[in-house]
Amino acid sequence: MSSSTLQAEVFINQTNDGRASSGYLELVSSEDILIDAILADIHFEARGRIRGEKKTLTTFPIIVEPTLVKAHKETMLPFTFVLGDNPIQSYQGRNVSFSYTCEVTIQVHEDDFSKLGLSLLSSVKSFMTADRRLRTLKQFEIKDTDSSFKVREGMYDFSLKKNYGISVVLAFLLFLLYVLFVPEMNVAYLVLGIVVLIITTITTQGLMESSLGKIAMKLEHEGENFHCTITKTKKFTLKEPELFYEVIEKVTDRRGTKTSTSTETVYTSERKALTNFRKNAEFSFPYVNNPDLATMELDDVAIFWRMTITGTTSLGLKLKLTSEFPVVKESKFVDDKEALVTL
Repeated sequence: MSSSTLQAEVFINQTNDGRASSGYLELVSSEDILIDAILADIHFEARGRIRGEKKTLTTFPIIVEPTLVKAHKETMLPFTFVLGDNPIQSYQGRNVSFSYTCEVTIQVHEDDFSKLGLSLLSSVKSFMTADRRLRTLKQFEIKDTDSSFKVREGMYDFSLKKNYGISVVLAFLLFLLYVLFVPEMNVAYLVLGIVVLIITTITTQGLMESSLGKIAMKLEHEGENFHCTITKTKKFTLKEPELFYEVIEKVTDRRGTKTSTSTETVYTSERKALTNFRKNAEFSFPYVNNPDLATMELDDVAIFWRMTITGTTSLGLKLKLTSEFPVVKESKFVDDKEALVTL
């Protein structure tokens, strides 16, 4: 006599603002099978170049009393679960990913388990546990499709990135002077040269920042775009100045004995020419067409937006000024925000 077969598959329907989700478990058997209990766990998992994290967000029963799965008939067992406010959005980045899994454990009545064989759908991960229970997994995504980007309006200051080209030039000049005037090896002169190099570099950086004055930007939300106004307190010119923004993914890897940080630019906007940089400049930028890239900071993972000004001074020095700014997601419908779960 051939053994019975059981087919099991989990479906996730939708979630409203991440607070409650619904779905159903579909069971099909070749003959009558009595199920004693079905328990479901919702797991959140972070993977990538970080310390992996997997935690159970909620556990709930799908059935509260024994249920008979009749032969050759689809048994649909609906369920709901609560994730809480503002769940982390599913994300697949360069160095990290966030995902969700629904894990269902089926306990078959002991009289029926001995005659049960497994015939599982190819799209479902299922296996038998040590205590002779059946377990099936279903991955799903949480996507907040009813929200759009909105820049945090306000004023943001630019900061001057360190120009290591100046340090290289100064180091070369000091080395040349050392070779010409100090023919023999002298540790004291080497130490003095390093100190002079550090002090000169810091002083030069400070003088450059002082000559540029305060450079800031005012950001305003305008529908599918955001408006950027560049302001400055001193008049100066740059050769071929450009303005653009980037979305950066930053991941800190604390595995092992050393800590390392991976920074990836996942999006770069169109570069705007600052042709009128002598005066305050105004530009409009479209938001990135990727709903996963809102500003985020979670343990060792961060996503941030950064505005950048590049140009060359009259002395041929390349300058780079940057300013980070937050961009959040806001409901398109104030009274009816909805986050969908995509299978």
